[in-house]
Amino acid sequence: MHKVKLMWQKLEQEQAFLEQMHSRGQIGTGELQTKYEDIQGWYQEMKASLEVDEVQRRIHLQEKMVELVQLRDMGEYQVRGQRMQLEKLQGQLKTAEIRKDLASKELELKGGERRHDFGLEEQEALETRVLYLKLRL
Repeated sequence: MHKVKLMWQKLEQEQAFLEQMHSRGQIGTGELQTKYEDIQGWYQEMKASLEVDEVQRRIHLQEKMVELVQLRDMGEYQVRGQRMQLEKLQGQLKTAEIRKDLASKELELKGGERRHDFGLEEQEALETRVLYLKLRL
Protein backbone atom coordinates (compact mmCIF):
# COMPACT_ATOMS: atom_id res chain seq x y z
CA MET A 1 0.00 0.00 0.00
CA HIS A 2 3.07 2.24 0.07
CA LYS A 3 2.64 2.71 -3.68
CA VAL A 4 -0.92 3.90 -3.13
CA LYS A 5 0.29 6.58 -0.71
CA LEU A 6 2.89 7.77 -3.22
CA MET A 7 0.27 7.88 -5.96
CA TRP A 8 -2.12 9.73 -3.69
CA GLN A 9 0.58 12.33 -2.96
CA LYS A 10 1.18 12.76 -6.67
CA LEU A 11 -2.54 13.18 -7.29
CA GLU A 12 -2.75 15.73 -4.44
CA GLN A 13 0.08 17.67 -6.10
CA GLU A 14 -1.84 17.56 -9.37
CA GLN A 15 -4.94 18.78 -7.55
CA ALA A 16 -2.99 21.68 -5.95
CA PHE A 17 -1.60 22.61 -9.38
CA LEU A 18 -5.13 22.64 -10.83
CA GLU A 19 -6.35 24.85 -7.96
CA GLN A 20 -3.53 27.32 -8.69
CA MET A 21 -4.49 27.36 -12.37
CA HIS A 22 -8.13 27.95 -11.39
CA SER A 23 -7.20 30.77 -8.99
CA ARG A 24 -5.19 32.44 -11.79
CA GLY A 25 -8.14 32.11 -14.10
CA GLN A 26 -6.38 29.71 -16.44
CA ILE A 27 -9.16 27.10 -16.10
CA GLY A 28 -12.85 27.45 -15.26
CA THR A 29 -14.82 25.94 -12.39
CA GLY A 30 -16.45 23.29 -14.59
CA GLU A 31 -13.10 22.25 -16.01
CA LEU A 32 -11.63 22.17 -12.49
CA GLN A 33 -14.48 19.92 -11.31
CA THR A 34 -13.95 17.62 -14.30
CA LYS A 35 -10.22 17.41 -13.54
CA TYR A 36 -11.00 16.59 -9.88
CA GLU A 37 -13.30 13.80 -10.98
CA ASP A 38 -10.61 12.53 -13.35
CA ILE A 39 -8.08 12.55 -10.53
CA GLN A 40 -10.47 10.64 -8.26
CA GLY A 41 -11.12 8.13 -11.05
CA TRP A 42 -7.39 7.64 -11.67
CA TYR A 43 -6.80 7.17 -7.99
CA GLN A 44 -9.56 4.56 -7.73
CA GLU A 45 -8.24 2.80 -10.84
CA MET A 46 -4.66 2.75 -9.52
CA LYS A 47 -5.81 1.59 -6.11
CA ALA A 48 -7.84 -1.23 -7.67
CA SER A 49 -4.92 -2.15 -9.93
CA LEU A 50 -2.58 -2.33 -6.95
CA GLU A 51 -5.12 -4.37 -5.04
CA VAL A 52 -5.28 -6.83 -7.96
CA ASP A 53 -1.47 -6.99 -8.00
CA GLU A 54 -1.38 -7.60 -4.26
CA VAL A 55 -4.00 -10.36 -4.45
CA GLN A 56 -2.15 -11.98 -7.37
CA ARG A 57 1.07 -11.85 -5.36
CA ARG A 58 -0.66 -13.48 -2.39
CA ILE A 59 -2.16 -16.15 -4.66
CA HIS A 60 1.28 -16.85 -6.09
CA LEU A 61 2.77 -17.14 -2.60
CA GLN A 62 -0.08 -19.40 -1.48
CA GLU A 63 0.42 -21.62 -4.54
CA LYS A 64 4.11 -21.91 -3.64
CA MET A 65 3.16 -22.81 -0.06
CA VAL A 66 0.81 -25.51 -1.39
CA GLU A 67 3.63 -26.87 -3.57
CA LEU A 68 6.01 -26.91 -0.61
CA VAL A 69 3.49 -28.67 1.59
CA GLN A 70 2.81 -31.22 -1.15
CA LEU A 71 6.54 -31.82 -1.56
CA ARG A 72 6.95 -32.13 2.18
CA ASP A 73 4.01 -34.52 2.42
CA MET A 74 5.31 -36.52 -0.53
CA GLY A 75 8.67 -36.65 1.21
CA GLU A 76 7.01 -37.77 4.42
CA TYR A 77 5.07 -40.37 2.44
CA GLN A 78 8.30 -41.66 0.92
CA VAL A 79 9.97 -41.71 4.33
CA ARG A 80 7.02 -43.67 5.74
CA GLY A 81 7.35 -46.11 2.84
CA GLN A 82 11.04 -46.56 3.52
CA ARG A 83 10.35 -47.05 7.23
CA MET A 84 7.73 -49.67 6.43
CA GLN A 85 10.23 -51.41 4.15
CA LEU A 86 12.83 -51.31 6.93
CA GLU A 87 10.38 -52.76 9.45
CA LYS A 88 9.47 -55.49 6.96
CA LEU A 89 13.15 -56.35 6.49
CA GLN A 90 13.72 -56.33 10.24
CA GLY A 91 10.80 -58.76 10.59
CA GLN A 92 12.28 -60.97 7.88
CA LEU A 93 15.62 -60.90 9.71
CA LYS A 94 14.00 -61.99 12.97
CA THR A 95 12.17 -64.79 11.16
CA ALA A 96 15.39 -65.92 9.47
CA GLU A 97 17.23 -65.87 12.81
CA ILE A 98 14.46 -67.93 14.41
CA ARG A 99 14.56 -70.45 11.54
CA LYS A 100 18.35 -70.69 11.85
CA ASP A 101 18.10 -71.23 15.60
CA LEU A 102 15.30 -73.76 15.07
CA ALA A 103 17.28 -75.70 12.46
CA SER A 104 20.29 -75.72 14.75
CA LYS A 105 18.26 -76.95 17.72
CA GLU A 106 16.44 -79.59 15.65
CA LEU A 107 19.76 -80.84 14.33
CA GLU A 108 21.11 -80.93 17.83
CA LEU A 109 17.99 -82.74 19.06
CA LYS A 110 18.09 -85.37 16.31
CA GLY A 111 21.74 -85.94 16.86
CA GLY A 112 22.86 -85.02 13.37
CA GLU A 113 26.57 -84.95 12.86
CA ARG A 114 27.25 -83.82 16.40
CA ARG A 115 25.94 -86.64 18.46
CA HIS A 116 25.55 -85.73 22.12
CA ASP A 117 24.39 -87.71 25.01
CA PHE A 118 21.57 -85.68 26.50
CA GLY A 119 20.13 -86.17 29.86
CA LEU A 120 16.32 -86.26 30.02
CA GLU A 121 16.12 -82.70 31.33
CA GLU A 122 18.39 -81.32 28.63
CA GLN A 123 16.42 -83.08 25.91
CA GLU A 124 13.09 -81.78 27.25
CA ALA A 125 14.50 -78.26 27.48
CA LEU A 126 15.73 -78.53 23.91
CA GLU A 127 12.37 -79.87 22.70
CA THR A 128 10.61 -77.03 24.51
CA ARG A 129 12.91 -74.52 22.84
CA VAL A 130 12.19 -76.09 19.43
CA LEU A 131 8.42 -75.89 20.04
CA TYR A 132 8.75 -72.28 21.18
CA LEU A 133 10.71 -71.37 18.06
CA LYS A 134 8.15 -73.11 15.83
CA LEU A 135 5.36 -71.13 17.50
CA ARG A 136 7.20 -67.86 16.85
CA LEU A 137 7.26 -68.64 13.14
